[in-house]
Amino acid sequence: MKRTTVCVLLRFLPNQIGSERECAVVYRGDASSPTDTRRRKESMRKILETITLVGLGYLCALTAYVLYGPDPLPDRIPIHFDLAGHPDGYGPTTDLALAPFAAFVLYMIITVLARYASLTFHHEHETTAGRERLESLGLGMIAWIKAELMGIFVCIEMTSIQSSKHPDQAISLVGIWILAGAVLVSITGYIAAMLRAALTRSKPSHPDGVVAEL
Repeated sequence: MKRTTVCVLLRFLPNQIGSERECAVVYRGDASSPTDTRRRKESMRKILETITLVGLGYLCALTAYVLYGPDPLPDRIPIHFDLAGHPDGYGPTTDLALAPFAAFVLYMIITVLARYASLTFHHEHETTAGRERLESLGLGMIAWIKAELMGIFVCIEMTSIQSSKHPDQAISLVGIWILAGAVLVSITGYIAAMLRAALTRSKPSHPDGVVAEL
């Protein structure tokens, strides 16, 4: 039975249950345990990490193939585009190597920050449960941002390559804009959740999976 359903039903019971503003929520039945929730979040972070590494590997392989493969690009390639997808900035072909290098450096920096996430959020909440909640949110945000940024690097590299092969065609930048928007949504959503977690007092727990709410 859902938490909200139990709360609503208990408010219609006799007064000995408590005042109208009080209800007891029983975590049984289809409710997930904190351990199961933690495992699901860890599994999702591993999936996102795998996607990020696959994207990084693909980016490096694509760049190596374009630079040293049998189908060379022109000496100058587009490296900047206007909002309509037309190139308005050019550079040498070797500039393509900047994308995987920057992606790798950024990946390492963010990964190191993720390793110290527990220290970053250690003083943000009084209780252990609160610290774990903030740490979980921080790690989740970092995992999503890494995957989305890697997608942006791949899209930028593919856009430059495609434009250099078809200089007369406008290139769609929809993928880059979608991923950039996804980064903003991830940051905004997770920061809002972290602020709520930091400002909300942890509720006292009781034996047999019962939690009292006011």
